[in-house]
Amino acid sequence: MATAQEGIALARENGFRDREAGCLTHAASALLNLKRLDEALKTIDQAIALSKKINYQAVLSSALVVRSRILVQINQDKKEILTNAKEALKTAERLDNPLEQVHAWEELAEAYRSLGQADEALDALKKAQLLRDSIYSKDDIRTLAIQEKDYEFDKERAVQELEQERAEAAAAAALRKQGRQRNAWIIGLSLLLLGSVGYFLYWRNRQRMLVQRRDAETRQRIARDLHDDVGSTLSSISILSAAGGQTSLGEKARQAMESMDDVVWSVNPANDSMEQVLQRMKVFAIELFESQGIALQFQVDAADTTLNLPMVQRKDFYLLFKEGANNAAKYSAATEVGISVSSTNSQLHLEIRDNGRGFDPAHVKRGNGLASMQRRAERLGGTLAIESAIDRGTVIRLTI
Repeated sequence: MATAQEGIALARENGFRDREAGCLTHAASALLNLKRLDEALKTIDQAIALSKKINYQAVLSSALVVRSRILVQINQDKKEILTNAKEALKTAERLDNPLEQVHAWEELAEAYRSLGQADEALDALKKAQLLRDSIYSKDDIRTLAIQEKDYEFDKERAVQELEQERAEAAAAAALRKQGRQRNAWIIGLSLLLLGSVGYFLYWRNRQRMLVQRRDAETRQRIARDLHDDVGSTLSSISILSAAGGQTSLGEKARQAMESMDDVVWSVNPANDSMEQVLQRMKVFAIELFESQGIALQFQVDAADTTLNLPMVQRKDFYLLFKEGANNAAKYSAATEVGISVSSTNSQLHLEIRDNGRGFDPAHVKRGNGLASMQRRAERLGGTLAIESAIDRGTVIRLTI
């Protein structure tokens, strides 16, 4: 806040009206973070008015985004928030500034959400994510498919809930009608019988729906929260760290984003097929080894693509492979790595072989990586064998 105020004073002293508008915007953002909302709104209105007066479009879009965030905190008229967000988007599109467009789309999504317009909010979020991925990422586009799948889960659950409410209402109406006629013994007996059967069917159906709903909500919540909240935060940390020269922090953020991407991928039911698992393994191996100048051979039997792995098994199988590949890339000093996936009878085999410096299994300290691989193999109901010798490379074999 103090830095922004100093910038405002210097800009005014030297007659730099455009710099003054930018510093006013930064000051309003600082006031927002300090929860001094009335001052923040007054300051951002000054920035917007000055930008329009001198026709300085470069800062106008970000200023409108900040104003929208302030209005949300103040609980201002939601329609005004929506109008503000739309104006920010138009300004960013006019300037052809992709990053400002991302911020404007995100604020527009928040405005739609506050108005209860879920479809429009989701559409705005997808556009923001698609644009953000086109700027910063090459392979996160698939997260949009997860969002769309989650949206389908939402709609399906809403239909189920509506049908359940209708069924409950119909059953209650029937019970009331029968209650008025229970003066007759036969009707009372029929009521008892029908009520018992109906309750049993209702209870059994409700239990089944609760299990399905919990599973869908859990998978949906994990994917959405990781993607929308953690993913956006880590992406921002990575970008800002790179810009500020904080390479270690940026690297940790990148690693966290990769781990999050693996979890989101494993949650998606569309990736249950072995073909999807093998494709992801191949892409990961190519990017990992080629970046270090290591020759890669990746072999897969055609029959393996017809297999199907449940979510938990798929995640453990992929992460075990990933740990083994990372170990080969980081520690083996190899020039060649061979990866093969094959099946015989009812067994699935994974082998990772390198021609690196190897190690003596009897004297190596087993760290978290090897222990984690062993635990995953046990959860898969398989066996893990690691063969190595000094200057003779290493072979990792998994049999499920």
